Amino acid sequence: MGEYDAINERNAARARAAGWPELTGTDAQLGWATTVRQTKLDEFDAGAVAEPQRSQMRAVLLRETSANVWIDNRGNPWGVVWLANLTDAERAATFRGPRRTCRISGGFESRLGRTMSAEVAEVAVQMSFRAAGGSRAHRYREVI
Repeated sequence: MGEYDAINERNAARARAAGWPELTGTDAQLGWATTVRQTKLDEFDAGAVAEPQRSQMRAVLLRETSANVWIDNRGNPWGVVWLANLTDAERAATFRGPRRTCRISGGFESRLGRTMSAEVAEVAVQMSFRAAGGSRAHRYREVI
């Protein structure tokens, strides 16, 4: 057993102990994706999202059971997988209310819903920037 195999097995054991859903994919994908998922959930847990949002957001993240999706998003913020797994009702509730503009370094502006936490807004801005060809290094400067 190689070093990565041992890491993947430890993460698989943690996921089973926590009761997380099994991932689907090829045998070659499963170990790697389990570690990617664990890394993204560790990143999420290190953030400042408070309850009850924390539990709800974690549940949305854990809806994703495709090993391929976790692997493809390994370089993205955890919010990419979170946004992709929101239901229509959750998306509407998350981004409801009067709109605000976040000014981004470099002159880019993103329209964000008033009810988002600062961390969720940061993730949305990072994802918008990546979609526009920017990098994760860009951060929003102010919210009006």
